[in-house]
Amino acid sequence: KTVEQAAMLTSSTLIDSDDISFRRTLTGEGLSSLPDPVGDFVLPEFVSSVRREMIERAVKLEGGRIEGGRMIGCNQKAVADRLGIKPQAINQELKKTM
Repeated sequence: KTVEQAAMLTSSTLIDSDDISFRRTLTGEGLSSLPDPVGDFVLPEFVSSVRREMIERAVKLEGGRIEGGRMIGCNQKAVADRLGIKPQAINQELKKTM
């Protein structure tokens, strides 16, 4: 929901941190563990990998697993609610990263 709202409200073609408000944010050690944007760092790839990791964690917390780009053994709506996104966004992300 947050990213969708930011996409609708931003005046740019790129959503940045000023466009999004998170319910939970990284602080202290969490922020220091982020990679430095040097060398071959690509922000969209990094964000996608974080998004995928969070989906995998939410699926696991709901008692399921991801196999072949699909969620197995859990309720997609419950996973989406846990992440604050629409269920369709999970499918889109899983298809994109497979």
